[in-house]
Amino acid sequence: MNESQLKRTLYSIGMGCFMDYFDLFNSHRHSKEDLIEYLLEQNDFSEKSCRSRVSHALRIFRENKQIDALKIISSSKRVHPYTKLKAAKLHAELTMPPKNVLNEPLINKLMGFKAEDKNCKSVYCTTCGGIAASINKNITSELIGEIQDFLSKHTTEELYLYGDWYDYLIKYRK
Repeated sequence: MNESQLKRTLYSIGMGCFMDYFDLFNSHRHSKEDLIEYLLEQNDFSEKSCRSRVSHALRIFRENKQIDALKIISSSKRVHPYTKLKAAKLHAELTMPPKNVLNEPLINKLMGFKAEDKNCKSVYCTTCGGIAASINKNITSELIGEIQDFLSKHTTEELYLYGDWYDYLIKYRK
């Protein structure tokens, strides 16, 4: 499958649909019929549409074109920004060496801020607000400078590997 065929295949599936069910299509734990049934239950697609989408998606994985598909989706002008970001983050996860966020001095410093619930270690938490809420209450211009320096030394793709920390830190990008 060349790039043009891959794009047409992604349009047949729907780039949003491909991203929403990426893990299912990639899992190899479900039969084609199970995937079709699941899409039918979760969407208002016709059975014929579900069959087509599943067949095309499975072809992408069978031909090992999922990385190329993520690259196309992340650079597409025709998809929702959230879908593009999701594709870019997944592309980074699958193609770049993993990062141990705890080895990063800035992240360790930020983790030193305690969430309202002392046992919470989440950047964002729906119960207590997480570490991010605590940082926001106590952030200094010096810390903002450190964050901006950190951001300037990393590519966007590298930053995706920091997970929720990326989502928090990126708002300080100049």
